[in-house]
Amino acid sequence: MAPVDRYTAILFIVFLMFFLAVGIAPSWTRTAAKLRGLLQQRRALRQPGVAIDVAPTPTTYETPGQALQLNDFDIFILRRLAQTGPRGLSRRQLQAALHFTPTLVPSALAALQERGLVQMAAPIGLARRFRLSARGRDFAVAQGYLPQLRGG
Repeated sequence: MAPVDRYTAILFIVFLMFFLAVGIAPSWTRTAAKLRGLLQQRRALRQPGVAIDVAPTPTTYETPGQALQLNDFDIFILRRLAQTGPRGLSRRQLQAALHFTPTLVPSALAALQERGLVQMAAPIGLARRFRLSARGRDFAVAQGYLPQLRGG
């Protein structure tokens, strides 16, 4: 077997590197596109109501102790969570039930959590579920979202 000169060995290594780069380039492009998409979604989550053309008008609700400003989307989510009971719903279930955009539900849930009306239920597997907190349940009863049975 004849010894391979240094020039041929370098050319062979350069060819292999080029071949490898050309073969991996499509997957790099897809990965970069996915990362850009995730970053755009993250930015959109920070801006509530980005996918909605009309800004929801907040409505002030008086509750004992403080006034709450809720927009229509918050009210829809509260009503839906009030109907489901203590098990709660995941973000996807809320999105599917209410026909909201993917960016609207997380921002509305975050706003409701900050106000103490919604809490995260014990996760089942990997899914995070949301349900009304005690304050949220009291608010839902006061607004008539939850029927109260009276003993007579």
